[in-house]
Amino acid sequence: MNKSKKIKNYMRHVYSKDWHIKRIEYGLTDYDESIINLVKETESNPLLEVGVGDGEPYAKHFFEQGFQIYGIDISDSLINIAKNNLPNIDFKVGDAENIDFNDYFFDATYCFRSTWYFPNLLKAVNEMIRVTKKGGFVIFDLQNKNNIIHIKAIKRRKLKKNLFVLTIGLKFLKNVINIISNKNSYKNYDWSLNYVIYENPTNISELLNSLNKIKRIKKIEIFGANSLDKTSIKSIHLDKINDFDRIILRIKL
Repeated sequence: MNKSKKIKNYMRHVYSKDWHIKRIEYGLTDYDESIINLVKETESNPLLEVGVGDGEPYAKHFFEQGFQIYGIDISDSLINIAKNNLPNIDFKVGDAENIDFNDYFFDATYCFRSTWYFPNLLKAVNEMIRVTKKGGFVIFDLQNKNNIIHIKAIKRRKLKKNLFVLTIGLKFLKNVINIISNKNSYKNYDWSLNYVIYENPTNISELLNSLNKIKRIKKIEIFGANSLDKTSIKSIHLDKINDFDRIILRIKL
């Protein structure tokens, strides 16, 4: 199994088991409210959420505000939760790198807290652009590879990969502790003898260079946030990008 398939398999069957609980723990932060406002400012409808998870909080919010909302996620278990909790929203299982909608279907497509798990980010962005109408918007956030927070995180993950035996042993021990404390099935955890780095922070400058070559893109707005502070976002210039660990792009087509 290649790395891309391993990442997707992990997101589909392992990470998704914890996401519903984690999303509740996160709550609705100032950051979440700010990126919701970025979408609302476009006055776009209908909307597609890529990486919708269980529908909280974004799809639920937009539906309650009267938007026509669609959502896709790679995890069938999360989509089932979303359908049960929000039965009037059109949810379906889908891959961000191969979105199952026609060209120019949505007025806006957005994706939050997910892009760093995409094996091929540029392919996913191109898919979001493809399904969005002329004059519409594509909005997503990114982990900034060149911010000090992610520079350190990348070093830690590489160290874990190099210390393979210790890392796998700790993974198994963590699984056992979680099973005892949560009384969940062993099937809910990753028992493979693999250590794959699933998070892929983005080199923002390289991505922007690629996006600037796409003819359909008319304008790119850049916003920054520091996720550890749970602060709201702010409009920034290119020379300030690496001051922020989280970057949000709003693309006008």
